[in-house]
Formats: sequence, C-alpha cells, structure tokens
Amino acid sequence: MVVIDPAAFARRQVRAQLAPLGCVVLELSGSEPEPVVRRQLQRARVVLAEPAPWGRDAGRWLAALKAMNPAATLVVCTALTTRAAVVAYRRAGAADVVAKPWDPARLQAAVRFALAARGPAGRLDPRASRGAATSPGGESPGRACQGAGPVQGETGGTGEPCGQA
Repeated sequence: MVVIDPAAFARRQVRAQLAPLGCVVLELSGSEPEPVVRRQLQRARVVLAEPAPWGRDAGRWLAALKAMNPAATLVVCTALTTRAAVVAYRRAGAADVVAKPWDPARLQAAVRFALAARGPAGRLDPRASRGAATSPGGESPGRACQGAGPVQGETGGTGEPCGQA
C-alpha cells in the first residue's frame, strides 16, 4: 500500500495504525517526481492519499494518481470533507473518504474494504462492492466486507503483508 501525505507525522500514524493488519506501507510526500510516484503506484493495491495541498486541483490530482494504476483502490484521508470536496474525490475514483483526525478503527475498516473490493488479480470483486463505500454518514465499509473473510494477501493480523508496498 502507498500512503501519499505531505505530513510525515500523518504518514507515520497511518503506518502504525495499519500495522495490526500486517500491511506493507510505502510513504510518499507527494512532492516526488512523477516517474518515482508512477513506479511506486504500479506496485500498490491500495493508495491512501491526502489531496488538500492541491486545493482546487485535488480532483485532477487524484484522477491522475488513479490513472497511474487503475487496478489500485484509492482511499482519501483528509480534513477537507465538505460535500463538494467529497463529491470531487468520488468522481476522481476514490472508493472511500476518511476524515482527519481519523479513528484508527475507521482507517482500518476503509483499508480492509479497499483490499476486499479487489480480487486476487486486482479486479473489482462484485461480491465485495455491494453497498460499497457509503461513508461518510452511511454504513461503514468495514461492515460491508466483514463476512467476506480475508482476501488474497490480507492476513487478518497474522503478520504477513496484506498487499505489495
């Protein structure tokens, strides 16, 4: 999984809070050259991104990230959660939006959902996406996939990585 956030503290928090899932987390600040970002995103099953630094261009930036690896599930983790912003994130391809400051359980649920929404080959699993990602304000994506069991690469806390970096 790749975490893109300009704040090093936020990246470290994400890494620590996803450790119980066994996720391998690669941290990027978002200021790296485009070829570096593209290379790292090609390996990711889940991309967790903070779009706020891009302001009005956040939707375009997220769409560009999604285009670099269409098979990866995009999760937005941001303090900017106005209705218009959330709609823009969803239009850009975000599967979920987690509001900062986040509850660790909510972040873990979003990542579990993102992993469950993709099958072993990285394609959408229609069984996992029923009623998908209605947050904020709707059913938690974690509840939508709890009964599905672990997906390929997810360990459920056994210590093995839940996805490539």
